Amino acid sequence: MSFSLIYLLRRAGFRIYKFFYDWYAGGFFIASHIVMNVFGGLESFFALRITMKNLFVPLFGDSGLVGRVLGFLLRSLRILIAAVVYALVFMLGVSGYFVWAFIPFLCFYIPYR
Repeated sequence: MSFSLIYLLRRAGFRIYKFFYDWYAGGFFIASHIVMNVFGGLESFFALRITMKNLFVPLFGDSGLVGRVLGFLLRSLRILIAAVVYALVFMLGVSGYFVWAFIPFLCFYIPYR
């Protein structure tokens, strides 16, 4: 009789541990996968690496003063916009994970407050 009680308590403890492990670790991996996929799409849209590499290259191959100044200004603006969008996506991903992380606590807090 005591053997079955010990077995049931161990299984219950394992299932609770497994739930929290899957919830937090699995949720983190899913959230990071989603954010990285969004970053990949943003990289194909903004081409941030290529823009940074060509920051000082004249625009449209115009090596005059106008081409150099416009190239630098337009590419700087594109880099600034891309950096802001990347930061917003990152903050949205982190805040989404924190909301996901607090759901189990809310399930226990709300009924007993």
